[in-house]
Amino acid sequence: MVKMDRLSDAVSRAFQSRSRLLFLTAEQIELTNYPSININRQLSEKLIHIPKQDRAKSVSELLNQLISAVPSDVVCLTGLEILFDRSLAVNPIRLLSTFAKNKTLLISWPGEETSMGLSYAAPNHPESRTYKSSVLNDVVFLTADAELD
Repeated sequence: MVKMDRLSDAVSRAFQSRSRLLFLTAEQIELTNYPSININRQLSEKLIHIPKQDRAKSVSELLNQLISAVPSDVVCLTGLEILFDRSLAVNPIRLLSTFAKNKTLLISWPGEETSMGLSYAAPNHPESRTYKSSVLNDVVFLTADAELD
């Protein structure tokens, strides 16, 4: 996991990387001018029409459609909580990394950044996930006080 202080530097670096996945705070995402997708809202609107037993098989394709529909090379993704639903059986970081090969994704991480990596939900919560820094090699994390020029 690489830490950066400037959004413009991080986006430039991402275009040269094999994975264009950047993590920002929710406040930073709100200050950008890039198009945004609320994954909770838009993905759930699509999944509601799919039988429960088929939803896990559909998540990747539906998310791909949502991201591909945005004409920009840089897209902000907010509301990722739905991706942690165990019934959907996805690894959110791995899933987002696959789409970050074609577009730069600015992710509003719904969990916490720790010295060990990234986490989502309390350890005893059924949707809890922890990602160690060692598996986040291609991820750029903008510091909380980063410049958004």
